[in-house]
Amino acid sequence: MRLRWKIVIVVLVTVGLLDLGVSVASHRELDRFLLDHTARTLQDRFSPLTDVYVRRLAATGLSLDALARDLARDLTTHDVAALVLDAGGKAVGSGKILPEDLDPAPVRDDAVRRILGGNDLATYVRRVDGGRELVVYLPLRPLPPASGIVGLIQLNTPLVDVDRSLAHLRAALIGAALATLLASGVLALLFGGYLAAPLETLAATCTAIARGDLRRRSELPHGRDEVGRLAASFDEMVHKLDAAFTAQQRFVADAAHQLKTPLTVLSGHLELLERMVIADPDRVLASYASMREQTARLDHALRRLITLSALDAGAPLERREVNLQDIVSHVIEDFRVLAGARQLRLVGNDDARADVDPDQIREALANLVDNAIRHTAPTGTITIEVGGGRITVRDDGVGIPPDRLPRIFDRFYRYPPTSEGSGLGLAIVRSIVESHGGRLSAESTPGRGTALTLTVPSARM
Repeated sequence: MRLRWKIVIVVLVTVGLLDLGVSVASHRELDRFLLDHTARTLQDRFSPLTDVYVRRLAATGLSLDALARDLARDLTTHDVAALVLDAGGKAVGSGKILPEDLDPAPVRDDAVRRILGGNDLATYVRRVDGGRELVVYLPLRPLPPASGIVGLIQLNTPLVDVDRSLAHLRAALIGAALATLLASGVLALLFGGYLAAPLETLAATCTAIARGDLRRRSELPHGRDEVGRLAASFDEMVHKLDAAFTAQQRFVADAAHQLKTPLTVLSGHLELLERMVIADPDRVLASYASMREQTARLDHALRRLITLSALDAGAPLERREVNLQDIVSHVIEDFRVLAGARQLRLVGNDDARADVDPDQIREALANLVDNAIRHTAPTGTITIEVGGGRITVRDDGVGIPPDRLPRIFDRFYRYPPTSEGSGLGLAIVRSIVESHGGRLSAESTPGRGTALTLTVPSARM
């Protein structure tokens, strides 16, 4: 075999091994992170509901068997199968009712033992019909001062999104590997006519690189002859490989970073910043204040998500007969300072009684007024009309185009997209109103303003 082809083979094998090692490590790390993220998401998603049932067990004195089927059914969704186990690990309630519901996974004794041993979370992955499912075990702990556990929850969900993300990563890694191999092959062909002695040096260098030392160089003189140019080109190639793999690893790290909870990241940076000693304290304070502001914004969004989660879980309402005008008056006073020069006008009946949870209706109205203030000019007017079981918040802002109006109650939707806020306020309002058996509607004329109306059941006469 000609010498240049031997060089090509050596280089391609070396680069291929590096590609394979980095790709396998990256794939495993992202898979491990996504599985943990999915398990924690299920835990956060269903903890409010399980807490409700634990409190119900404590209040009624019923056994877990009596409520197990209801709990399992409430935990079951189109993409989650639920099984309730007693404190001994025996299944006492399944959420599968419809044929299209997912089948609960078989109970794993080792996972049950981990929960009984004091862990708050236990998981395993199983293969089903050519795909994968994540099985999560969560404890049902009694209310203090009681200890131990009442039972366990088993949840299993398909890993379609995780496998799709891993497939995208594999495609990106394969593309990068092919590009790297192609570039390496072209460069290797150029080195084929050189002398054997320098090639031995290069072979030793390749071996070190194959073992992971990407900072290794040929250490040959970079002269103008063939050997010198070979050494220079080879060292440049290794430098580019080092940069390429560093960028590849950075991509995987950034992807995982974006999936992690932003509050954890910001809090970690704040803790680090507080320990740093920097010559310019003003810059430190400015950075600290900015990060605190971002943390507050993320915390606000998180609290809104928790509120939505509680509403979705069907948290009980503390209904009583109230005068809606009293609630509106309190909200107007709360927003006087934030409104600035904007006028807040109250129009309506003195007696507009309704059967509602006053705290939740006040929160819903506060979201509507806050939304109106953010979309109204500094000298504009916001009118709040009250009548019967209806409250309308009307502004004279820029309005919303007809094609965007149906989406304003969607979660995380903002119009315009550059506006402030988390995009959750109106979604919370809709959930609150619908939990009361009411309705939320919107009317808007571009250039003239928007009117949002919530309707709740009036008090019985």
